[in-house]
Amino acid sequence: MDFRALRYFVDIAELRSFSKAAVQLRVAQPALSRQVRKREDELGVELLERAGRQITLTEAGALLLHGAHSLVRQVSRVADDLSCKILP
Repeated sequence: MDFRALRYFVDIAELRSFSKAAVQLRVAQPALSRQVRKREDELGVELLERAGRQITLTEAGALLLHGAHSLVRQVSRVADDLSCKILP
């Protein structure tokens, strides 16, 4: 799973909406839906329960979201550390 797809999942999960996430991320909603479906196929689990326009996290989705928050924070910290060391 690539980092961008993980960030997409985090926004979708937090906003509980593909369309709201699409606006925030400036990505087409069908592309986000495809990304999530691809992750679900890749992992072999359903991450989101879809009910019309409303979504809820499955147990697997909640676990992924929890781990994803940690990874996003770590990557942000590393990026901050690198920018401090590179810039004089």
